[in-house]
Parts: sequence; C-alpha cells; structure tokens
Amino acid sequence: MLRPAPHDSATVVRRPPYGANPALGRHGLRARQEILDAARGLFTELGYHATKMESIGEAAGRSAAAVYQYFEGKGQIFEVLVDELTIEVLAAARRLAAMERVRPGPAALSELQARVAELSTVLTRHSTTFALWPVVEESEERLRGSARRFMASFAAALGPALVAAGVPAQQRRALAVAIGAMIQSSHSTRIARTTQLTAHTLDEVLARVVYSTIFPAGNPPERGHGGRDVPVRLPRPAGARVSPLPEAMPGVRRRVTERSRGTLERILSAATDAFRRNGFAGTSINDIAAAAGVSHASVYTYWPDRGALFATLAHRAAVTVGDHIEQAPCAFESVEDGRVWLGRWAELIAEHGAVLHIWTHEVVRDSRLGTFAREMQEYVGAFLDSVVCSAPTAGSVDRGAARVVLWSLLTDVPYRHCSQLRVVSHEEFLDVQAMLLLRGLLGHR
Repeated sequence: MLRPAPHDSATVVRRPPYGANPALGRHGLRARQEILDAARGLFTELGYHATKMESIGEAAGRSAAAVYQYFEGKGQIFEVLVDELTIEVLAAARRLAAMERVRPGPAALSELQARVAELSTVLTRHSTTFALWPVVEESEERLRGSARRFMASFAAALGPALVAAGVPAQQRRALAVAIGAMIQSSHSTRIARTTQLTAHTLDEVLARVVYSTIFPAGNPPERGHGGRDVPVRLPRPAGARVSPLPEAMPGVRRRVTERSRGTLERILSAATDAFRRNGFAGTSINDIAAAAGVSHASVYTYWPDRGALFATLAHRAAVTVGDHIEQAPCAFESVEDGRVWLGRWAELIAEHGAVLHIWTHEVVRDSRLGTFAREMQEYVGAFLDSVVCSAPTAGSVDRGAARVVLWSLLTDVPYRHCSQLRVVSHEEFLDVQAMLLLRGLLGHR
C-alpha cells in the first residue's frame, strides 16, 4: 500500500497523501480528506468507472488540477480507501478473535454479539470499497491481488478464535473469509433493500449463525418450531421460462440460425467475462467485441445495444435459477439434502454469478432491465422465506434478518470470493457454506 515519500522540494510535485510531510500542512490535510470523502460518495452513487477526476474535484469544491496535487488518479484515491479499510477491519477482527478466551455457553453468545456488532459497523462503513474492490482490481495494476492479500490477513486475524473453537485446520481460512463476507454482504443488503430491518436485529442473527457454526458441540441457542406458516412459493416469472421458440432468444433482434449460433455463443461468453471483470457500467460493446474476436458490427447484428445483450444473459440465468429452485425440497430435512442442493447451486453461481450480481446490484433500478430483475427478486425471496420458515430455527430468529443472511450466503458471498476474487475455490467454500447456512442459520444437525 502507499507509504509517505521522502520530501525533496526540488523533485516532489504531488503532495503525498500520508504523513506529516512539510509539503502538506493543516489546510492540505483537510483538502485531502474532503477529496477522499467526495470520491467515496461518487463511487457509491456512480460506480468506479463512471466517476471522473473532474467530478471528484467538483464534488469537493475544487478543480481537477487541484485534485491532482494530492492524487495521481482515482486509482490512488481508491488505494487510500483500501488502506483505511484494512487498518480498521483487521483491528476489529483481532478484537473478535479474543473469543479464544470464551467457551460455549450464554456468555460466549453475548460476547460474540457485541464483537460481531463492532465488526459489522466497521465493515458497513467501508461497504462501497468492498463492493467495488474486485472491479477496480481488474482495471488498476497497482491494486492487483490486494483483496486476496487482505482476506489472507483477515483469516489470520480470526484464526485464534477458530483454533480455540476446534475448527479443523483445512476449514479455517475458508470459514474466516465466509464469516467476514457474510457479515459485510448481509448489512449491505439490509441497507439497500430492507431498511426496516435494524442493524441490531441483523447482528443478533449473524452472531447466532457464527456461534452455532463454530461451537456445534456447545449449547445452541433456543430452537424454534419449524414448519409453521410456511409461505407459498410464487410461480416463475414469464421472463424466466424457456422460450417456445429456441431460435428466438429474448433480447436478440433476429432469429438465431445454426450457422450463426457459434458466433452468438462466443459473444455471450465474452460478454459474461467482461461484465465479471468490469461490471455493467465499465463494459462497452467494443470491449465485448474485442474479447470475442469479432467486429463491433457483428455484435450489433444481434443486439441493438449493451442492455439488450445483457437481457439475453439475464434470461438464461433466470431460467437456470428457476429450474434449480423448483428442484429444491420443500424443506431441507437433513444436512445431506442441503449439501447436494448447494453443490448444484455452486455450479450455477460459477456459470451465471456475474450476471446475477449485476442484475441485483447495478441494473435493478434500470427503466428497461429493472422490472424483470425485481420480479426475479420477489420470486427468489418467496423461496428463501419458505426455506427460513421450514427450518428448525423458525420462530426463534427474526425472519427478515434470516432471509437477508440466507440471500448473502447463496449469492453475494460465493460469487465475490469464488468467482470475482478467487480467494477460495468453490469446493473449499461449499463445506463452510453448508456449515454456516444449514447448521448455523437453519439449525439442522
């Protein structure tokens, strides 16, 4: 990460962002912080690629030239945000790891709730940086590998607690990564979609999930009475059904022939990879054409614009999700049932995770793509409700909070850390996902 550069009035042009350097007085420190705050706000609102240095300067009440006095570009600004995140999150993780002095029981659960709440506060404060980190890594050479290094440090910070709880050595890294990601992703989902859910209520459920996962032999929190008032699953949205004419794909402007199918599939594959690396806002038709090895005119032969191309990918992902949800048992009556279903779900995320992530985070409010995205969210949400209400813990945990955690463990967490960042493999993650979801959240033994 960044370090203060030695001051030499004859050679230093840009004011270094860190340190009590003589070139950066009180006014400079305040200006630097205002620039960082402005950039964080624009990154949250517009995303990384759509934010320009000129816009950051304007939001901070300065010219772009003034911003360049402190930062050589937005990549360096983001690097400073990563530095701040790293310092604060690792400190909170080490305090949580003091759980090594606590044994299973009510005192452990109470202590864990307090420390999870502290960690979630810090993670939430840096939610924008977490959300954009994988995309920025792809475009900024200086940040390549930074997320993986951070997660390795986070896993090491939580290590003592997992050792004391008796977690097998081969599971500790993946479990630590999953716990941190679950807490961060759950609170991001709460803020974006369920504002009526309080942070305190969500933290209580998160703490119970972690407790029941790392202390399986201890006294678990009180179990509820699963199976009562289970919601009815919604019918699959029309857009998620298989087209009666396979050659007429949603979003495609012309019928697909056997001769053209190879080119079309190559473009769709390239688009999926481009969206994974750069997000929706950071991907252009020219990017997709170059990755597919075709001219941009060839892409426009099939789709009028990027949104229509994404609609084709979204339809495919929705059909696959619908098929898998309809194959799920009414209630996961055993851990083994759940593991089998989760194993197939992991394959789904590996193939369609980029599209699903963009769909639920970037384009859900888009005037053209958002309606179908919201229909699918409602459809998947009804399925999650049925799982939560059929679980042994139903009635003992807040239903809304449990649904948020379940959503995170099924979607955001495996996608970010198995596909975008590749911190752990799908195989490593599947074991700890089953522990957190089936044993920790749903209460299956």
